[in-house]
Amino acid sequence: MQQHNLHAISDSSMAIHTVAAVNISARLFLAQKSAAKLSLTAKNLSVIAARIGVDAAGLKVLSGFYDQFAQNAIKVAGDINRLAQRIARNTMVRWRCHLFSQKVAVVLANNSNEQVLLNKSFQQAIAREQQLQQGNLSQCRQLERLLAELLDYMMTMQVIAVNARIEACSLSGYQLQLTQLAEAIERNSSGLLADIKHCQFRLKELLLA
Repeated sequence: MQQHNLHAISDSSMAIHTVAAVNISARLFLAQKSAAKLSLTAKNLSVIAARIGVDAAGLKVLSGFYDQFAQNAIKVAGDINRLAQRIARNTMVRWRCHLFSQKVAVVLANNSNEQVLLNKSFQQAIAREQQLQQGNLSQCRQLERLLAELLDYMMTMQVIAVNARIEACSLSGYQLQLTQLAEAIERNSSGLLADIKHCQFRLKELLLA
């Protein structure tokens, strides 16, 4: 009975890790799309700044910074998404190895035939599960760093959005367009911030593996 309970606890833990990994992957796929929208907004801001000319010198500088951060965000978001997909795949494979090792353990406990072959399969499954666990932990640490980097980009872009609003006040002829672009920056970066923080929270579950 005690052994059964230990298996149940382990199964529950593996299920939580698998769901968390898949959830992170799905959420970061959406984040990558949001990063692409930020790049488009950066280009529109740059076009308006060029159209205004000398009077928008400050805005032109801001649009340059914004475009740089947007491109950085797209790259990091892409790296994060690919890494999250690998973690999700590895976690599901690890769960299958875990379930297989449990089944073999039950057979070993109840059947003395083919002990050598079964024990070899059991040891291989355990070794593979441990290998995947170590790989996942390493990838999760890498994901943790990349998420922190992307978080910094989004916070910086929100500061740029505030400054763009300030610049818009002195450019009455373009104030509406600039305000709308600033709102788009704030909306997309806020959405990305929410995605990042959600993934950072779920990532803690994987790091406890």
